Formats: sequence, C-alpha cells, structure tokens
Amino acid sequence: MGIAGFNIKCQWVRELGAHACVSNYNSPTFEADLVAATPDEVGLYFDNVGGYVLDVVLTRVKRNGKLANWFALVSGRFATQGFIMLNYIATVPEILGELITALADGRIVLGEGEAIVEAKIELQPEVWMRLFSGADTGKLITRLIR
Repeated sequence: MGIAGFNIKCQWVRELGAHACVSNYNSPTFEADLVAATPDEVGLYFDNVGGYVLDVVLTRVKRNGKLANWFALVSGRFATQGFIMLNYIATVPEILGELITALADGRIVLGEGEAIVEAKIELQPEVWMRLFSGADTGKLITRLIR
C-alpha cells in the first residue's frame, strides 16, 4: 500500500506492485481513506515524509509493527521502539529494590511534581501559557478564585 499526493503518483505506486494507494494526503478525508485502505492495520511502514502523514499512519500501525524513516533515523542509525511496563512486569521486584536504594542514597530525587496556581478566571490564559515557557515542572493545576 502506498500514500501519494496525487492520483498520477498513486497510479505509479500501483504499477510498482502496491495493492492499494491512498491519494492526496491533503484531502479532508485522508484519515478515513487510510483507515479504509488498511483494515488489518499496518505491519511495516517506510516513512519519507514525516509530519502529519506519519502522525496519521502511526494510528494505524499494529502492535510490534516496524517503521523505517529515511531522515534523521537513517543518518544517525537510530532505532526506535515502543515501551510499555507490562513487558517488564517480571522484573518489578528487582527494579523496585534498585529504585528504593537509589532514592535512599540520593541518586534519585523526587520533586513535588505539580504547581498549584490560584488565579481569577480572567487570568487563566496567562497562567496556562506557563505550560509553554518551562516555568513549571510536572503538572500545572489552576485553582479558580473570586
């Protein structure tokens, strides 16, 4: 299956042997078109575009699917892999012991993790802009006052 910006390119992709091609990733129906073309999800995806197209394709990749990227990943020889704690559940007792020791000897320092800001409703946009300035670490909680 391929993705292209124009019908003529999709025709070429099919001539190369693709069973399907989603045309015009600028179309308002692109996401629905991609879902229709990938009913069983995507097992392997070669990305040469990035951005919006990659974001949409990522919603269609099956568990343990493979992605290749031509840009920074190739030149840097990077590998990416999803992470979920359930894959490591058998090692929790060992890791928990290491984390407790690291916390006790100061190698890990826990911060408060949240900032509570009291402000009137009129000031909420200004408070929320702190999320984009690096002014807070952790969660930003706003408490409305009169």
